[in-house]
Amino acid sequence: MSIAGSWTAEPIAQQLVAHDSELAQQIAKDPLILDFLDLSGEVAERGLEESLTDRIVDTLRELGPGFAFAGKQVHFDVGGEEFYADLLFFHVEQLRYVVIELETGKFKPEHAGQLQFYVALVEDRLRRTAHAPTVGSLVCRSCRPLRAEPGRRAPGRLNLQL
Repeated sequence: MSIAGSWTAEPIAQQLVAHDSELAQQIAKDPLILDFLDLSGEVAERGLEESLTDRIVDTLRELGPGFAFAGKQVHFDVGGEEFYADLLFFHVEQLRYVVIELETGKFKPEHAGQLQFYVALVEDRLRRTAHAPTVGSLVCRSCRPLRAEPGRRAPGRLNLQL
């Protein structure tokens, strides 16, 4: 069984302000069609990540125009502890980072918290003043779409609602 059609991405478009929404519609895909990876059955998170980065051109094509690959397993040291964001992209037209967190199992609320944590780290450590706020997308095998709104929180922090 192919994994195509069974992966859901948190819609990036729902995290952006109205003036970005047209471009956001172009870049937000739900579901991501990952047929080109030729994966079947159960797959480990690291295996999915390796397949996506090994086929980076196809992955960028699936994400849409304007995305540039910025890194995988992006390292952050927080108080002496090491953390790694799965995938990091930069959207060159919107001038914003996009964090993609991969989960191979069922959605759990802590996945949204982990994504928020990485978005906040990118905001704090990588984002420049000329950049738009960082957004994140949670990609998991079985996940209800999440509605994410900038809301009243600081830029880069997500107000996630199921």
